[in-house]
Amino acid sequence: WGSEYHKDFALLERCSLLAPGAVLVADNILKTGAPVFLWHVLTSSDFRTRVVPVQEVGSLTEDWMSVSVCRRTSAGAGAQGGSGDAAHAAGDPRGSWPGLPPQLLSLHRESERMREKVIGPGGSVPVEEQAAFAEEMRRAFDSVGLALP
Repeated sequence: WGSEYHKDFALLERCSLLAPGAVLVADNILKTGAPVFLWHVLTSSDFRTRVVPVQEVGSLTEDWMSVSVCRRTSAGAGAQGGSGDAAHAAGDPRGSWPGLPPQLLSLHRESERMREKVIGPGGSVPVEEQAAFAEEMRRAFDSVGLALP
């Protein structure tokens, strides 16, 4: 789920697995919400990122995929590296990425709420709720100066 991507990303950085030129592809970043991850790869000088609109397989709903290329000159933990490990473990993305705009932190929490619905009894999020969330993602990123597709 997109709300978990920043944890995987932090692990890759902590373990120095993102060498110069490494390509990082993230799928379903609109529908499932990956605001923390997306904010980081869009605002970090360590990555060149393009967000591409895609159509979900088997449906007419739009989603996004991001493609990021690591621009560091050497492998390493990067600017965010090992900071905030305790906060990260507790699920608080602000510890690893200080400066995260409050709108995006709010989106992260909403994405987590949707993830919990999907993994819980009944296991789904209504299409209307997903569409409203996607529109909220667009508005929030636009409000912080990161206009997306």
